[in-house]
Amino acid sequence: MSDRLCVGGCGFNLNGWHGRTIYCPNCQRGPAIQRIAHSALSSAVKHGIIERLSDDIKCVDCGDVAKHYDHRDYSRPFDVEPVCIKCNVNRGWASDTPKILVNTEEKNVR
Repeated sequence: MSDRLCVGGCGFNLNGWHGRTIYCPNCQRGPAIQRIAHSALSSAVKHGIIERLSDDIKCVDCGDVAKHYDHRDYSRPFDVEPVCIKCNVNRGWASDTPKILVNTEEKNVR
């Protein structure tokens, strides 16, 4: 039987692990932490803790109208900056994005 390796990019050997998991425990946290950060940010906007994006809010990089809040570190869900779509793509992935997401999504986006 061939080795079952974590698809998160770390190469962790999953042989002996039960179930159909494709991530090791460390890489599994990546997608979950992103969902938690986005959910927390959405809730903060809904309750007025963080300002809802409008035409008055400008991109911190180029000054165009901001369309997204950008996380640079998903473990800090409220540490975000308003950015336009172009600058959000140019900034690239957050520092704690799992390698598997970066590698597959870059092929589709760029």
